[in-house]
Amino acid sequence: MALLALAKDGATVSSLSLEDTAGSGASRTSWVVGRSLDCDINVPHQSVSRRHARVFSDAEGGFYLEDLGSTHGTHVMGSRITEPVRLFDGLRVSFGTSGFELVPTNMMAAVMRAAQAA
Repeated sequence: MALLALAKDGATVSSLSLEDTAGSGASRTSWVVGRSLDCDINVPHQSVSRRHARVFSDAEGGFYLEDLGSTHGTHVMGSRITEPVRLFDGLRVSFGTSGFELVPTNMMAAVMRAAQAA
């Protein structure tokens, strides 16, 4: 199961499964990261925009991250992104100067399951 963990100082603060997050068997293809409590992944820091970034899936089962025009940026492996970036295990994603990191796991397993279902 593809999973995004939100971590601060090496400790997991929260996590989100990217498969069947609706809980009803309905497929979701997009999740929002931001400071707003309405976001799927809440990052409580003033340098994080209310709707900061979006994680989305493609038809092949891959997951991507894009910045939603945030003021302080979304950084992947230390570099600010300006276009969607494919998520993979071990990738480090940070938002603004918050110190929070998004840590994707089991990304390839999700791609393999999607390929087998096709």
